[in-house]
Amino acid sequence: MLLLAQKPGGHITRQYEVTFTCNVPTALLSVDGIQLGKMNGTYKLKGGEYRLKVTANGFKTYSKTINVSSTTRSFSVTLEREDCDVSFICKNHHSALLYIDGKESGVADGHTVKLSHGLHTVRIEKPYYYPISEEITIDSHSHSKTFAYSLQFNPVITLNGVTFKMVYVEGGTFQMDVPVHQVTLSGYYIGETEVTQALWEAVMGSNPSFFKGPNRPVEQVSWEDICGRDGSGTDPKCFLYKLNQLTGQRFRLPTEAEWEYAARGGNNSRGYQYSGSEMLGDVAWYDNNSGDSTHDIKTKQPNELGLYDMSGNVWEWCQDWYGSYGADSQTNPTGPVSGSDRVIRGGSCFNGDTGCRVTRRGSFSPGGTGNFLGYRLASQFFQ
Repeated sequence: MLLLAQKPGGHITRQYEVTFTCNVPTALLSVDGIQLGKMNGTYKLKGGEYRLKVTANGFKTYSKTINVSSTTRSFSVTLEREDCDVSFICKNHHSALLYIDGKESGVADGHTVKLSHGLHTVRIEKPYYYPISEEITIDSHSHSKTFAYSLQFNPVITLNGVTFKMVYVEGGTFQMDVPVHQVTLSGYYIGETEVTQALWEAVMGSNPSFFKGPNRPVEQVSWEDICGRDGSGTDPKCFLYKLNQLTGQRFRLPTEAEWEYAARGGNNSRGYQYSGSEMLGDVAWYDNNSGDSTHDIKTKQPNELGLYDMSGNVWEWCQDWYGSYGADSQTNPTGPVSGSDRVIRGGSCFNGDTGCRVTRRGSFSPGGTGNFLGYRLASQFFQ
């Protein structure tokens, strides 16, 4: 409909009934800064140019210049939802890197980012962990969302060109002796092999071993060389401190109970007296086949958990002070609170069958070394 208005001086100004429509019923309409009312409606406007603004809670503001004329008296607007406030958090590692749609977006520490509604790709990364990649959908009705993730440890680690593997040992209960007592352990990781000379050199820059070979177990290293004098692994000169600084992890020595449980095969144990077999020669380098020398790791059969050389090759340091067992049941025991010697386990290339049994205990001064004595890594924090 055309409406005519008489202006002062006799001029006639054309006025039109102008119809506005919007996909959001509650949207409000402003023209040249003056709010007229709801967007869905008809209003009288003179012909000419106007600045249109449409607003609605939860939607992006729409602004546009329009021209009202005899031929243009209807305008339709589609409002888009406001961007969603989205938080991403990696529950077990807040320092994990966050990528959204291929672009780095800081770390997954729970901070908020603005994302448009629709499909997005998310990737969470941290060294030595399996990355997480997924597509997420931000629906049109969401104002805020939170996505939570947990990274899973990648047990294959490469450090300065040297690769080693950790094996997960599921928690369980078993009998230790003597005296016979029940021990219950939580799950943990333990090294697939003894620490090699190559790994020691990659971390420490030197190789103290008597029987040289990059894939042979490192030996002639003391408990204190590995853990530091106080055993905390915080001495900047010790192996564990340097390894943990390089990897961002928290490696340690296994406790004696963890060592024996793993050597027995954990929950997969078949009850062998040696680690993985009743035939010592199948799983171990010992005095009858070693030629009184250590040998490369993984050249004998593994045990039930896929662990190598837990019988023979070199004795292995454990975390505990050496002392007598009690008869009471224990959960995650860590041995005596003090002592003079540390526990060693597994026997070596110089020992006979008795010394290589999974139950055989030994002890050695924490500052002492020998060409028969090495170690393997453990950790419980990778969950």
